[in-house]
Amino acid sequence: MKRKVVCYCDRDFEVDLPDQVELNPEMEEAILKGSFMSTKCPHCGKLLKPEFPVRVKNPERGIDIFMVPEQDRNVFYDNSLPYSIKEGMSVVIGHRELIEQLLVIKSALDMRAVEIVKFYLLKKALNDYDSEERLSIIFTGKEQDMLVFHIFGLKRDQLGIVHVALEKYQRIVQELYARVKEEPFGVLLAPPYVSINKFFSGDFLRGDS
Repeated sequence: MKRKVVCYCDRDFEVDLPDQVELNPEMEEAILKGSFMSTKCPHCGKLLKPEFPVRVKNPERGIDIFMVPEQDRNVFYDNSLPYSIKEGMSVVIGHRELIEQLLVIKSALDMRAVEIVKFYLLKKALNDYDSEERLSIIFTGKEQDMLVFHIFGLKRDQLGIVHVALEKYQRIVQELYARVKEEPFGVLLAPPYVSINKFFSGDFLRGDS
């Protein structure tokens, strides 16, 4: 469908971008490589990566993901999106979270357990937090017996890379049934948006025991 894109050169243009895609191997590769929804400004030639609401699905693999644009994050939290999300879809916000969820699926991991790992990593990261940037953490892949996470916003213009032993993740998986009943994990793991980002704030994490 036609979408209006505004470039950094202050010119706008229309481009055909889908509101729904089938997650075949080619589409999965495009998303993971970051080329999905990329478009070039016809006026200045700059490569842009706009975000629009899009459904990504593959019924055979049990995948049905709805990506909310990052610019709509607060509107989503307020339950006032101008578009609907069908029941049963899992929600991600922005390209970065879409890539993350596909990597979790590709690595045969449980998203709930991954988010619990991220919760504890963020709590620990707050000890070194000296930036005004928004602190966030993303799963980026599995290397042998280690899970790899990137932490953004910890220090200005720096990226934190953390490795977590697969064994620690597996222990959390074994405890998931009990964890779901505990706070704050009851909120964290509640669908459709299973993410530490739904309630993250430095004060919240510091105050949690």
